[in-house]
Amino acid sequence: MLLTLTLLSAQAATVYTGSTEAFDAVKVDVGGYVQPRFTLEQQDASVGHSGELGFAVRRARLETGASFTRSGKGLALGLSLETMPDARLQDAWAELRLADPLCLRVGQFKSPSTRWMLISSTATLLQDGPAIEDLAPKREIGAQLGGFLGEHHLDWGFGAFNGEKTNREANVDRNLLYAGRVAVSPLGASSKVVDVLPSDWSLHGGDAPPDTRNPQATFTLGARGFRNLLGAEGTGEGQWGLGLELFAHYRWINLQGEWMTGQTDWEDVAIADYKSGGFYGQLALFPPMVPWAQDHLALVGRFEQSDAQDPLVEGSVPLVSATDPAQERREILAGLVLFAGEPWFKGLHSAKVQLSYAFRQELEGLPYANDELLLASQLAF
Repeated sequence: MLLTLTLLSAQAATVYTGSTEAFDAVKVDVGGYVQPRFTLEQQDASVGHSGELGFAVRRARLETGASFTRSGKGLALGLSLETMPDARLQDAWAELRLADPLCLRVGQFKSPSTRWMLISSTATLLQDGPAIEDLAPKREIGAQLGGFLGEHHLDWGFGAFNGEKTNREANVDRNLLYAGRVAVSPLGASSKVVDVLPSDWSLHGGDAPPDTRNPQATFTLGARGFRNLLGAEGTGEGQWGLGLELFAHYRWINLQGEWMTGQTDWEDVAIADYKSGGFYGQLALFPPMVPWAQDHLALVGRFEQSDAQDPLVEGSVPLVSATDPAQERREILAGLVLFAGEPWFKGLHSAKVQLSYAFRQELEGLPYANDELLLASQLAF
């Protein structure tokens, strides 16, 4: 109800109070978004795969944040709540900004991990991320030092976390997750490492379609890594991962890709150790020569391949079925995205509609029918 009423308002709530006795500027933001969808996924009764046919809400989120600054220094706060399929906390953090190159964030927030995960869900061209996103840490409880130089010519972040994902009251063991990321953008980048709202990153500096007539180009190269220990002594597991990222945008061309590799080692010798990893590449074209289409339509293609569990000893853990999540997989996706925000809908930061088809392949000799047609939309304020 709150989301609906806010969407009907003239503008999302962004309040600048100006200078005060203690701060040069105080800013408070309230926002949110909803992502309804219709999914038609093939079923294959021969392997017990029921597929999917029907409507769902991918995300329905409320976000708020505030910043209090003086001469570029100050304090920022972020809070976000996911309401689907049930209410749960997403982000809750406080950040001390000593300067652009040095900020300290504590609480529950996005760890320095895959670029796809760090980008706000409202700003990705496609609603669903690549499979390798699930092979790396996401939101964690902990502390992080980070910042940027210049116009985000260099972004960095390193942190220590409990390593047990979100909404855990305390660390259940005496081990920590360590993660870090460094990204270089020689021409500068519009992405923000620290922002008021909990969604830290944006694809084009905002939740609107890119300015396809702006001749300024940007590209980013990044590297990241993590090390995590879980469980009690004698029965625990150790995880590590390394990744690389590439992002480039110039007028009507948008390119993004990531690669990662990792490994999980078990103390119990009866449990097989395994590797994990994969890659994806995504290309978006905003049709040139047609001004309206160039500003409102994007043709998107993505090629990805991943293996969540590849035993270090070949054949030591055979697949149990075609739907075994350990099977290596490939997905080729093609889609069309319509940016339907301003000027059509005043007060919406972004409104998008996505129509896509994903052709899926299984690469270890056990194929089954599971291609997917997706019609998804987004309203954000």
